[in-house]
Amino acid sequence: MPVVNDIVTKLTPLPSVGTIPGNIPSGQCRIYVDASWGSASCTIDTNETTPVDRRYLPSSFVDKATWIAWNLPVGRVVTLTDQYQPLASGKSVGDLQGLGRSVDLVGTGKTETVNLLNCGVNDLLAAWFWREVDLRIGAIEMYSELNFTGLRHTLFLSEWEGNVIHSLAGMWMNDDLTSIKWKTLQDGQTVTFWEHPDGSGTSFNEVKGWGNSKEISDLRDNRFCDVVSAFKWSALFPVKEIIDPVTIQNVPFNALSQPSQHNWANSSPESQTESLSIRLTESETFTVSTTDTFVTGVKVTVTGGSEAKEGPVTVSMSFSVELSYQYSHSVTSTTGATTSIEVSETRGITCAPHGKTIGTLIYRLGKIPPTVYKTTAHRWYTQKITDSHEDQGYYKRDEDITFTAGGGIGSILDATTDFYPYFGTGHDFFDMVPLEGKRIKSSKGEIYLCLDGKARLLTSSAVYQGLFGDDYNGVELLSDTVINAVARGGAITADHALITSNDGQPEIYLLDQNKKRWIQDPTTFNFYGFNWDRVVQKNVNRFVTGLVIKHEE
Repeated sequence: MPVVNDIVTKLTPLPSVGTIPGNIPSGQCRIYVDASWGSASCTIDTNETTPVDRRYLPSSFVDKATWIAWNLPVGRVVTLTDQYQPLASGKSVGDLQGLGRSVDLVGTGKTETVNLLNCGVNDLLAAWFWREVDLRIGAIEMYSELNFTGLRHTLFLSEWEGNVIHSLAGMWMNDDLTSIKWKTLQDGQTVTFWEHPDGSGTSFNEVKGWGNSKEISDLRDNRFCDVVSAFKWSALFPVKEIIDPVTIQNVPFNALSQPSQHNWANSSPESQTESLSIRLTESETFTVSTTDTFVTGVKVTVTGGSEAKEGPVTVSMSFSVELSYQYSHSVTSTTGATTSIEVSETRGITCAPHGKTIGTLIYRLGKIPPTVYKTTAHRWYTQKITDSHEDQGYYKRDEDITFTAGGGIGSILDATTDFYPYFGTGHDFFDMVPLEGKRIKSSKGEIYLCLDGKARLLTSSAVYQGLFGDDYNGVELLSDTVINAVARGGAITADHALITSNDGQPEIYLLDQNKKRWIQDPTTFNFYGFNWDRVVQKNVNRFVTGLVIKHEE
């Protein structure tokens, strides 16, 4: 996409005064009645007026302008005209029908000047209007005299619908075009001129963006001088296009969707196959926009992947963005495509015999900040444009393109199956899962001792260390699914829960819910992972006796 600042430099400057009248604030034009910066002047301020609306100059300056100085932002254009006439409904802002002679002051971001004595409009200007012009679409400089002299009128193509014949009837330049420049056209553009306002009669097709010729100083050589009454501009679109995909690396994943989860009991001696599905549409969106000229649609395909298996999946953290463009003759400056994150995933789950299988699918969302990416478009045209080469009957050219992409993106990062074999004949969780004696930890950091077929919360680090010391290696982190399936017992709250008699008796007890429970033998003590160094002496006789703790292999 051409840079606007570069395009401005390709437009032919108006005949300059050669000096400037000092600092002029951005957005203002200053009009002088004589060929002197010391003469009477008035200021028109685009910052304080609405665009497009036509208005008169102050009455004392009508038909008196000789020098003008202006400082306008790049792409802002002030047009001063010989006559005043309101803009008719449905007409292009660039349609100067009935306005007579004119001069266009194009913003360059700095102070510019023009001597109207050399433009054919001295002491003729009476009205003006301003607007922002998309210079990237190109401009045609039309001159009334040979060698790019006389009255000039600029056709800013962004103000005229593409691929439509536009009449110049009623405009001063009608039947008055003698020389022409088109240095700002892109090499995929063409402009055709016709002899009659309706596009009939002789046509002239030499104005195109590619090639070395960008001007004609004498249209008499082309037998098309003083006859132009209509024009049409078009863009040359590729007949075939392949855009290299872009890989986005290291996408950060944070947010989780609600999981899809199901459990299956299989008491048979054979494996069984079940299906687990997740279907959802997330409000997160992934958006791509491009500023390629003439692109009116962008189709986006985002692909990424993960390898599903029993247990955590192997995750690809890179994603491929594939683009395809749609074109029309209408003008557009920015085109975007938004892809909602829609999930529809089904996985086969193998349920092993004699046990319970829990399957879980979780969709994880990543966020990509808006980032500019570059890639290459391979394009084939019907015309031999600049830097193209013949290929299969067309002309191929590789073109650099840029686009901005950002937003939500997703991948299934968690597809797990947990299997719990049956132990015993019941269907309680502890009949299926051998957790007795284990220390388990939830995602919240809570630690439980599995005792008596129940998960017993250890209410503090002091309680934990009173049983196991500083050894946390034996603690197993389980999914919340498993933790929530375990039956809960009363919490263990005593800081020093391993006690023995202070009168020399050998029995060791667990202080549980203010009851002393005899740990029947060293095998049981070790099975639960208790720490011998944490046993403290107390008067055990003051505690009520509870159930004996005994582990049987």
